[in-house]
Amino acid sequence: TYSNSKLFNQRIVKDAVALLNLISDSKYNLHSFLRLAKNRFSDHFKNNIIRIWKQVDDKNTLNACLDSKGLFSGDEYAWISDMASMSDNASKYNILDCISSFLRSNYDLSDLDRVCLNNFSDIFKKFYNVHKNDNLSDFCDYVNLLADNNSMLIDTKEACGKPIVALMTVHSSKGMEFKHVILPFLQSAKFPQSFKNPKFLSDMPINLKKWANDDSDSKTCHIDEERRLFYV
Repeated sequence: TYSNSKLFNQRIVKDAVALLNLISDSKYNLHSFLRLAKNRFSDHFKNNIIRIWKQVDDKNTLNACLDSKGLFSGDEYAWISDMASMSDNASKYNILDCISSFLRSNYDLSDLDRVCLNNFSDIFKKFYNVHKNDNLSDFCDYVNLLADNNSMLIDTKEACGKPIVALMTVHSSKGMEFKHVILPFLQSAKFPQSFKNPKFLSDMPINLKKWANDDSDSKTCHIDEERRLFYV
């Protein structure tokens, strides 16, 4: 079984972030709205959402959609109403319950999904314990920064309860330990990568590299760095 080990690469976490942005009415509210509607409704529905969003001034996008009932079918409007109700009832005290409840009612959650949501819940708890900040929008901004950075990992073995293959780059695997590692495309000029000497600056100058204590040239330093990367 394969699973990506990055927390914010998981579908369920992306949807949780989208719900958080929608509830907080952040600058990503349109993108979040369209993500949650993906594979659920037609392009006509999405176009109506975009049209309403363009006409909204300071008004919440969800509320503006509620005021445009005639543009939507019964199922579409019921879905929008459910999200608007969730948004109205959400606060820093129950935001996680609101998001989890919505996701459970719309998805058949796997064991991995549940572990990911628990990890997402831990982010929320740490934020409020450390920063003592009651502002939901600030938490939303914090989560968006984490999602952009995308460095948080999940314990996929614990999540699935069975052996899995974690696919990642050699750079993101630093500091992680595995009993077995498979390196595809391990061949000359691919990995280690062949040395290139472009005319523009693409790397830190040799004299600034801490390990350059001898008279090694650029190519030698490049090979040494690739060797270290391969070892890790």
